[in-house]
Amino acid sequence: MAEALRPLLTSLVLVLRKENARNGVPSAQAIALGILADGHSRRMSELAEGAQVTQPSMSVLVDRMERQGWVIRQVDQRDRRVVNVTMTPAGMAVVGRLRVARLELLSSRIEMLPIEEQQQLAGALPALTDLVGLLGSATLSPATATATP
Repeated sequence: MAEALRPLLTSLVLVLRKENARNGVPSAQAIALGILADGHSRRMSELAEGAQVTQPSMSVLVDRMERQGWVIRQVDQRDRRVVNVTMTPAGMAVVGRLRVARLELLSSRIEMLPIEEQQQLAGALPALTDLVGLLGSATLSPATATATP
């Protein structure tokens, strides 16, 4: 079952990432915004880890997002070596727009399935939720657990 599930989940993630890109937000930026979507500031190092990129790469991504007005970066007052990144209201609007676009895409495709298959998908959701919880607790940091693809 794992062998059959893995490529399906990979394909789903790729489709959702393409939808983000179609809406003008590259994957790494969408992931960083997803990590920040809970409204808490994150250290640059946490964002880099969550997006699975290097700190210099994340710095470039944050530069781009800052120019677009989606995030602000601030030096930590207690430790001036630390840079914290916070999402702006404009960034929250982008996250909202991406979520709506992905939900519309998924909903429209689910509605194309026969009703029996829609019901099968709905019936599988609790088990998939449990599986994600088991995988998340073993492999994801708290920062990445809330990230959007």
